[in-house]
Amino acid sequence: MGELVEVTAQPSTDIWRKPPHTDIFNAPTSKQQHGSLSSFKSVRATFSGPWKEQFDQGGIVLSVSNSNSNSDSTSPKKWVKAGVELFNKVPRLGVVATDSWSDWSVAPVVDAASQSHFVSIELVKENLDGYGDSLWVYQVVDGVRLPLREVTWFFGPESDGATLSVAAYAARPNNKTEEDLVVQFKEFVVEWK
Repeated sequence: MGELVEVTAQPSTDIWRKPPHTDIFNAPTSKQQHGSLSSFKSVRATFSGPWKEQFDQGGIVLSVSNSNSNSDSTSPKKWVKAGVELFNKVPRLGVVATDSWSDWSVAPVVDAASQSHFVSIELVKENLDGYGDSLWVYQVVDGVRLPLREVTWFFGPESDGATLSVAAYAARPNNKTEEDLVVQFKEFVVEWK
């Protein structure tokens, strides 16, 4: 990426889907790239933010669109977001995988002494068990990948012919503040076949 890129999120922005009817996909993005899902290899981002409000977040979002979809929703049917999210006053690593509805996992941010307040996340297409491709989510600390989550359905057969959108994002779901959230990205690299 080279230069520092900022993504500014206003209050009431999010990427989230929860039954029975919540379907929000209005977070601002930057550095967006599109390609076929089958040609995706990986994306890596290094970013930081002034996480102050509950659920403040920033990181990477991958969204799948399929021309065979007949949904009336304005949000993609399937997507994964990974990054840092403030939960109970603590910045945590968060991964949300959405295939119909969202599910969320959180983990502590591993902070190496040599790192600044910037966090590196990588999402990689891998076949580690010999049973097919999965989307693996890692925190990267001093060049070492620390596994956070495996999303097994992301490259499933129903995604044949699908288009993938890869972007840096920021969101501030809190609607009781007037202050924007500004997330800084100093690295955002996408690899395709």
